[in-house]
Amino acid sequence: MQVRLFYNLLYCSICLLAFTILPASAADNKTDSLNKALVTAKNPAQHARTLIELSRETFKSAHDTSKSLPIMRQAIAEAIKAGNDTILNTARYYTVYQFFKINSYETALGLIDKLDARYLTIVKNPGAEKLGMKGEALYNLSRNAESIKECLLGLKAIHDTSDHTCMGELHLTIGLALGMTGNGPEILVHYKQALREFELSRDTWDIGRGNFSLGSFYAQTGKPELAEKHNLAALSNFKKCRNLKGVADVLGNLGAMQIDKGNYSKAEEYFNEKSVIRRDSMHKSPPSGEMGQFFVLFWKWKKYDRAHFYLDKADSIARSEHDWVHLVHGYLYKSLMYEETGDIKAGMKYLKMHYALKDSVYTLENEKILHDSYTKYKTELKEAENKALMKDVELGNNRRTMLIICIIALVCFIMLLFFIYRIKAKANAAEALRIQNEHDLIKRASVAEQQALNATLIQKNDLLNNLTGYMLQRNEVIAEVKNGIINLPVKDKALQKMADDLDMLMDAKGEWEEFVRAFEAVNPGFADRLYKLSPELTLKELKMCTYIRMNLDVKQIASMLNVTDPSVHNFRTRLRKKLGLEPGADLNSVLMAL
Repeated sequence: MQVRLFYNLLYCSICLLAFTILPASAADNKTDSLNKALVTAKNPAQHARTLIELSRETFKSAHDTSKSLPIMRQAIAEAIKAGNDTILNTARYYTVYQFFKINSYETALGLIDKLDARYLTIVKNPGAEKLGMKGEALYNLSRNAESIKECLLGLKAIHDTSDHTCMGELHLTIGLALGMTGNGPEILVHYKQALREFELSRDTWDIGRGNFSLGSFYAQTGKPELAEKHNLAALSNFKKCRNLKGVADVLGNLGAMQIDKGNYSKAEEYFNEKSVIRRDSMHKSPPSGEMGQFFVLFWKWKKYDRAHFYLDKADSIARSEHDWVHLVHGYLYKSLMYEETGDIKAGMKYLKMHYALKDSVYTLENEKILHDSYTKYKTELKEAENKALMKDVELGNNRRTMLIICIIALVCFIMLLFFIYRIKAKANAAEALRIQNEHDLIKRASVAEQQALNATLIQKNDLLNNLTGYMLQRNEVIAEVKNGIINLPVKDKALQKMADDLDMLMDAKGEWEEFVRAFEAVNPGFADRLYKLSPELTLKELKMCTYIRMNLDVKQIASMLNVTDPSVHNFRTRLRKKLGLEPGADLNSVLMAL
């Protein structure tokens, strides 16, 4: 049981370590390989493709457009130099989405207009994708009528396809754009459809966006139960994908809903959690709007001292950010609160300040300048926040990885000590006994097996030697008889036939097959190895190699082959050529070693 517990813990530790470290190391390896590919790129087109992949990998690993966008701009320049429209449009496509991440919609819109859908081969529906991107950019630039039109065209073009993420983006953008027109039922249809498409795409972040949009809509239309349900779902989705900005926004919505329900203590919990996330995890100072939420909470809760504190803090932040709109509202709220507490004089003072600031701010010209400067400030602030967030996420990942490694190492070390302490003595004794028994058994078995092999080998060698001796003696007798017949002074056909029959007797096929079986029993696989060296060997050459392997001399080989001694030397010469031996190589040594 203890052994099983130890191995289970070790297996879990290894899996956790692999899932923590391997993705980061894989991303680093891919970036390194792309940097090497840049050096070895042979032409501008190949260089541009590698730059695109490097920019995407950089953005995916760090979410830092300050590093990825310059690489993508270089890729666009290389694609133009190569004259490759497909690579050029691919680079522009990915650049647009990186501009979206930093809210640079004006620049993105210029690139979208340059996109040529004919060469955009990386998406299923390039025409619809372009229209949807343009609609999203136009919406964020507050061109509502145009954005709705572009999104509807994109939705029509992409209809009945499986690109659920694109469909969801289009529906969500249409709903957001319609939100300024006040068409409630139509907005709800698009928000619901966006959520359905995002759920089909199974992207946690997109599902969270869909739930957040529906929750905000229901809150605005007076349906608190549905609003809270979708906001809680969005909170769960954003926490799963670690989208801290989304978590903070949802907590703000939930706090506002608790204020409407009169549950002020719960609202304070939500607002405090939101502040902690912004301060500790996102490294952001609270905006004036967040301080305004605390003010509204404590004002309705009748805790005027704390309400004064947060309203003063909101006004201070608004002044530092030149957010005159929030400052105008702050003066008005102060006037109302002072009137509510009975301080009419102070209320009138702030009411006059409210109208004075409102008149100076809300002129057409000042309003435009204010909007432009505020948008620019927010964009720059967003970029700075993104960089700080990514840096913090990277540092947090490194710390978490090191902590996991240390915990795993400590647990494994403790379990290993415990395991060794409990079973070391018993295991050593059992292992020693087992090894001794196995050694004795192997020794006895090897001695018996060796004796049996030696006896079998001696028996086979005796059989082969007896057969060879018999064949030599018989061939010598037959050779003497044949020579006697040939040397007779009388020449007769019957005698010649008798000599030929004696030759056939010496070359009997059945006797050679019996000899081969005896020889193979002592030298298994010799013929196969010989034919691998030279597949063109004749039967007589094979016989000669066999006799040489048996260490027969020239006379004995001549007798076995029924040839003369010079013929044996000729056979040896041909054998050397066929086996490809060097001039100094010894034929007998080669065949004996084969």
